[in-house]
Amino acid sequence: MKRFLFLFMLHLSISAFCSAEEFTTLVVWAKDGSKVAYLLENKPVLTFEEGNLVIKTKDITIHYVLKQMQRFTFENGQNVANTDLSSKEDIPFVMNTEYLLFPSLEKGASILIYTVQGQVVVKKTMVQAGDVSVPISQLQSGIYFVQVNGITYKIMKK
Repeated sequence: MKRFLFLFMLHLSISAFCSAEEFTTLVVWAKDGSKVAYLLENKPVLTFEEGNLVIKTKDITIHYVLKQMQRFTFENGQNVANTDLSSKEDIPFVMNTEYLLFPSLEKGASILIYTVQGQVVVKKTMVQAGDVSVPISQLQSGIYFVQVNGITYKIMKK
């Protein structure tokens, strides 16, 4: 009887712990301290291909070079939303089908978007520290490279 009661209590404890942690966001952490958050409601699919971490959603595909990545974690949206963006080490990269948003970039930081042929299609330099939104809705479907803070991301616009 004691064994049954112990197993029952253990099951209740595990169930309570699991239900308390509702993960809503996948966060990819780069070695330079920057991070990118993806909502799990967009159903990101993670795969590993040729030394890359590949994240696919219905609208976009991004390739991260594994050597530049530190880790990826699952968090609840409250943790991500309350991240202190004043530190350079906590720069998130937010993306959807309309724009790329880089909050809290330093003055002089540059953002490049270029095609696989090497043609630069967007070039922005921060005149002052702060947020920058880069529209990508006008870009044709295809593969692009986004370079910011020394890290290059490979994205696929569908």
